[in-house]
Amino acid sequence: MSFQEIASVVAGNLAKNNPYLDREEKYYTYVLLDPREPGEWKFSVRGIDVVFGNKPFYVGKGSGRRIHSHVSDAIRNRPNRSKVNPHKESVIRKIHSEGLAIIEEKFGGLVNEGMALAAEILLIEAIGRNDLGSGFLTNKTDGGEGSPRAIFTPEMKRAKSERVKGTKHSEETKKKLRQIKTGTKHTPEAKAKVSAALTGRTLSEATRQKISESNLGRKVSDESKEKMRKPKSDEARANMSKAAKKRAPISEETRKKLVDGLKKRVRKPWSDEARARMSARLKKDFAEGRKPSNKYIKEAENGI
Repeated sequence: MSFQEIASVVAGNLAKNNPYLDREEKYYTYVLLDPREPGEWKFSVRGIDVVFGNKPFYVGKGSGRRIHSHVSDAIRNRPNRSKVNPHKESVIRKIHSEGLAIIEEKFGGLVNEGMALAAEILLIEAIGRNDLGSGFLTNKTDGGEGSPRAIFTPEMKRAKSERVKGTKHSEETKKKLRQIKTGTKHTPEAKAKVSAALTGRTLSEATRQKISESNLGRKVSDESKEKMRKPKSDEARANMSKAAKKRAPISEETRKKLVDGLKKRVRKPWSDEARARMSARLKKDFAEGRKPSNKYIKEAENGI
């Protein structure tokens, strides 16, 4: 029998005990390997040889970016996470402290949840667990637990929402989150899903009011201002143009609201300080080859 055939048998047994296993082929089994110990690491999965180029220390199942979460969790060292695995995280931090990167290797392609869990079980069985003295994996279970599709009632959803309302991240946590997300790019599929979810969405007046209030008194940093002043790239202009063409035309009612709002708007005369800042900015723009609109220049000259 091949590995896939053996896994199919195991997956069939799992499905009998867990009818909620997802049949969509979006899951995979992965192995975390130690870069410090290269070589031919061969294991027998019920008579089928499996070889890795480095010593494996953890086997898991997931989807999306799950394979990358272990490293970020270990480095962030969050003490209150559930299902924490100190041994696994200790190994990751030790490797990271030596300036090396964990080798994250997917075992096979995308399969349904049952097959991914079955492969996880077979690999853990073949390599062995450190805590049981049967191998050197840091796994604390034999695998295959998965996460049954929990069905949340409206009451459960409301209770969860109430628990997290008002929760704010510390500045240190925000900094760590930014570092983890830096350089991360959404796939075209993810972008399409976000776009589809937002298309046609209308914000309520209460939501608009909250957004308006949150922006009152907000100051833009000099760095952000500088970024906004820089000319847009051709690619950015093309994307903006494309997005604008997709928008629904402005209704007459909306146009009327905009006009009425502008009529009610009262502009105060600029102070000498404001004029000096505007003059300096115009000079800088011209020096760097950025030419403001004629209306903008006229307003700056007249101090409107």
